[in-house]
Amino acid sequence: DKPYTESGVAYNPLTGKHVEWDWNAAMTTSGLFAEDTWKVRNNVTLTYGLRWDDFGNPYSRSAQTVFANFYYGPGQTIQQQIANGSVIQKNHALNRAVTDIFSPRIGVAWDPTNTGVWVVKGGYGIYHNWPTFANMQEEYRGNPPGPIFPTFYQGTANVPLFVLGTNNTTPPFGFTYPTLPARSLNSHGGIAGLQFPIGGINPNLKSPVSYAYSASVERQLLHNIVASVGYSGSKDTELLSGGGQVYNVSYGVDINRFRDDLILNNSLVPTRLNHSFGQVFYTANDRTSAYNALILDLRGRVGTRGFFNVSYTRSSSMDDTQVYPTATNPHQYYAPSIWNAPNRLSLSWSYQIPGLNQGAGLQGRLTSGWVISGDTILQSGNPYTVFTNAPFLPTVNSAGTFTGYQTNSGDYNADGDNYDYPNVVSYHTATSRKAYLKGLFQGGATGPYASGFSNFPLPAFGQEGNEKYDQFQGPGFAETDAALLKDTHITKTTNLQLRFEFYNLFNRVNLNGVDANLPDGNFGKSVAQFNPRWIQLGANFIF
Repeated sequence: DKPYTESGVAYNPLTGKHVEWDWNAAMTTSGLFAEDTWKVRNNVTLTYGLRWDDFGNPYSRSAQTVFANFYYGPGQTIQQQIANGSVIQKNHALNRAVTDIFSPRIGVAWDPTNTGVWVVKGGYGIYHNWPTFANMQEEYRGNPPGPIFPTFYQGTANVPLFVLGTNNTTPPFGFTYPTLPARSLNSHGGIAGLQFPIGGINPNLKSPVSYAYSASVERQLLHNIVASVGYSGSKDTELLSGGGQVYNVSYGVDINRFRDDLILNNSLVPTRLNHSFGQVFYTANDRTSAYNALILDLRGRVGTRGFFNVSYTRSSSMDDTQVYPTATNPHQYYAPSIWNAPNRLSLSWSYQIPGLNQGAGLQGRLTSGWVISGDTILQSGNPYTVFTNAPFLPTVNSAGTFTGYQTNSGDYNADGDNYDYPNVVSYHTATSRKAYLKGLFQGGATGPYASGFSNFPLPAFGQEGNEKYDQFQGPGFAETDAALLKDTHITKTTNLQLRFEFYNLFNRVNLNGVDANLPDGNFGKSVAQFNPRWIQLGANFIF
């Protein structure tokens, strides 16, 4: 009956009283779309359309749902505006709805010889992404003066309580909760005497936009063989900061930090630009990306029973949408995307095995209905960036002043955020499987950062490293899958299908990424793999 901690209870920070947690927000969206296909001539078809969208503006529907956004203050620089910024409460998430979004697109298909042997296709479109309901209001959860979730510890002034409820019908069901001192808001909208993380979003948020374009030429080579050459590309602007983080429902990067904070203040605790808050995770339309791909394809039938499709893609995906060691000037990190795979060859095929006796009798039923198929993917590896999540560990002189790094220090720019890039001597690494397993950065190094320490020396004191983003290459991928199917007609309307499926048929070891965190014991190694060979058996009864 003496709990060590207690958490998960919502409090109003201004009264210090427990409140029932209730996040009740709503939003209305609408859209219209018109499209037409026009056969300009016998061999020319034009398709065009226009979409209009109103992506809405979330609003609060309860007193506990406090939309308290972070607004930049006055100042000549961004840093001054952040330092003078404040949290202001409003009923809506944004100053205005993300609306009046027009997205036109057009496509054309042309048969230049009017014989069906050639086809020329192309298109262009402007597409807008919806900053979803969650993207536009999740940032405000926990912002003052909305409910907070403190943790109470044994041995402090506000101890956790172990109690039993006294009723089961009315919240809070007779439970007694720890006491919390009432607080007031300071001039910046923060809670006086506290400095905790908040979220914010540009109140004039725009819809991310993509300009997509493509063109291709197809040519019938033989009666049943078609070859094509295609290009696909896009240019994307107004993307959300930190929006490259997969699976997030809210984005943003910490803007309330500055280089040399710990050094200038000679403290391991950052003072931050705005002293009223800790981290300020802010979302803005300040990122871009681009994609370009050349696609070669050959497909067709072999006789009456076989089919194949082989395709090669040479592509490049670039962006600056991830989270980086600094929040300002994200375009300095514009580089290959984390999912960029420059080369990809794919092959798919199937063949229907002829049966005996034209499918009649026992021999025919056993040998007919068999289909064998497979696919192969050969793909170059994705890029990665070497980083460190080690904290700032300075050397200290006799006067107690920070003078440099200890050898195992991180946070090179001393901004209080433990995510930084080192200096890099060389971006060249071996690409064999053995190298990925043993470690890519060998070289007789010393120090706590394993064997790669000599290739990643410490930057100048208080400076971020010179490493360029995503310049190291991860292991490639190669896999062949195959399947053997047997269809047996039991009656005219019933069929039994047996399936024998083989994934990673040749049991190739496909390594899954590289440990890129300098302090890790497995730094520079790949310590995981994709699935080995596995077999799946199945039956499908169709009636």
